[in-house]
Amino acid sequence: MSLRPAGILGTVQAQFNGLMLIARRQGGKRMSPELLHVGFGNMVVAGRVVAILSPDSLPMRRLVREAREQGKLLDASRGRKVRAILVLDGGVVVISALHPATIARRLEGKGTDEGA
Repeated sequence: MSLRPAGILGTVQAQFNGLMLIARRQGGKRMSPELLHVGFGNMVVAGRVVAILSPDSLPMRRLVREAREQGKLLDASRGRKVRAILVLDGGVVVISALHPATIARRLEGKGTDEGA
């Protein structure tokens, strides 16, 4: 089944609109959401990350396959081996070529490395 870009873009737009609504509720000031670098110049909103998983097990591969079939998969690996799976709160699944520990360090704000 092919990915439907309009569905993914609609999901990303809905998440962005949700963030702007939250920003307006917090005093009316526009807040820029904290972004998490997931490799190759790709970023996700850090506050939306629910889980960072390793793709080694069969259930994780199944999760990626089902997200692809539903049009909720974002591929940030650029065709390289998938080393981490990020699950966002809207049910969107992001696959990355970075190790889960690297992404977790970046999420905690400890890592300043910009590899990949």
